[in-house]
Amino acid sequence: VVFYAGIPLILPSGHALGTLCVIDHCPREIDDEKINQLMILADHLVNLFLTQGKLTFLKLVEVAKNNWLANLSHDLKNPAGTISGFVNYIEQEWDNIAKDDLKKYFASMANSSKNLNNLLEDILSLSDLDSDCVSIQLEKTNLQDVLAVKKDESLLNSKKHGSLLEFEV
Repeated sequence: VVFYAGIPLILPSGHALGTLCVIDHCPREIDDEKINQLMILADHLVNLFLTQGKLTFLKLVEVAKNNWLANLSHDLKNPAGTISGFVNYIEQEWDNIAKDDLKKYFASMANSSKNLNNLLEDILSLSDLDSDCVSIQLEKTNLQDVLAVKKDESLLNSKKHGSLLEFEV
């Protein structure tokens, strides 16, 4: 290598990405205009790198969104099926259901309705994934309450099918 000219590729954060190099086997001279052109090219390369990085991030978001949508059908059917199952069972067995059991069934339906509402809110906020305002909020959940609801749902299903099921939560 007889001729070498290099311009650093610097990210807006100040981190060095690399160097744009021009090399030749023949001796050359470089003037201010050519240095300026190399600097412009270096800026374009940095912008291209940043754009490609953002595109990669957007592709990852798109994959996550598609995976979420694929699971959405199941997640919507579960609470809707629970509510429908309890309503059908209560309609058929209204005169034979103890008041305490009715309270449990209605509590399970209310919980399923809440879960369904949360899923619908998630769907409405899905458009946030396409913007720069993505945020994740964690909620505390009482596992014993979740298990109690699942217990009631399972007991109802077992009664529908003529089976006896016992749980201890």
